Amino acid sequence: MKKTKRIVLLVISVIWVISSTGCYLMAKGNPIRYFQAKREIQTYIEKHYRKEIVMGELSYTSKTNTFYASVTEADDSRNHSSIVYYPTGEIGDYYQFDIQSRMEEEVSSMIYTFLNTQMQLTQEDITINTLLELPPFQYQLDSSYDPNIPVTIQIELNQEFSSKEDYIATAIPLIQKLQILGIPIENAKLYSYLPEDGNSCYQTELTSFEATEEEMVSHTKIVTIKK
Repeated sequence: MKKTKRIVLLVISVIWVISSTGCYLMAKGNPIRYFQAKREIQTYIEKHYRKEIVMGELSYTSKTNTFYASVTEADDSRNHSSIVYYPTGEIGDYYQFDIQSRMEEEVSSMIYTFLNTQMQLTQEDITINTLLELPPFQYQLDSSYDPNIPVTIQIELNQEFSSKEDYIATAIPLIQKLQILGIPIENAKLYSYLPEDGNSCYQTELTSFEATEEEMVSHTKIVTIKK
C-alpha cells in the first residue's frame, strides 16, 4: 500500500514538473534564449539610444517564438513602445517605427488641411500616403516633423475622370498647390483608377517637384498597377 502511494506521489510530482516546465516555456520561452534576447535588446538600446529610453518587461509569444521588450522614454514614461527579438536573432525596433509613423501621419494631416483650404478637397476626395527619409535615432515619439526631412508622397484621387485631359485638369493644379506648401517633396505620384478597369490608372509621377506644367503633363500617362 505504501509502495503504491509512493508511486502515485512520484507520478503526480513528475506531471507537476512537466506541467510547470511547459507553463514556464510558454510564458518565458527557452531560458537560454530569454536571457540572450534580454542581453541583445539591452545592448542595442545602449548602442543606439544610450540613456534616452529605458527597457522594461520582457515578454514572450510562443506563436511566433518572439520576445518583446517594452521601452519608455527616460524623460517621459507616457511615451512608450517596444523592441523585438526575432527567432533569427534580428532586432525589430518598433520604437523607431512608431516615431516615423507618427511623423508621417503629421505630414499627411498637414497636406490634407492645406489642400482642403486651397482646393476644398476632403479625405473622401483624396488618399494621401507619405514616406519620410528619417535619419534614425535622432527623434522621440513626441517630436514634430522637421521641415528639412525630404518627403515622398503618393496621392490617389478618389474620383472618376472621363478622359486624360479631365484628370490633368485636377492633378496639375493640385501639384502646383503643393509646390508652394514649403515641404521638401522630392518624389510625388498622383493617380486615379480608370472606372472601367480596376488595375489601370491615370498617373503623374515626378522626381523633381520644381517641374513646369508642361513637364507635369508629359509625365502623365495611363499605367497598369495592382491595388
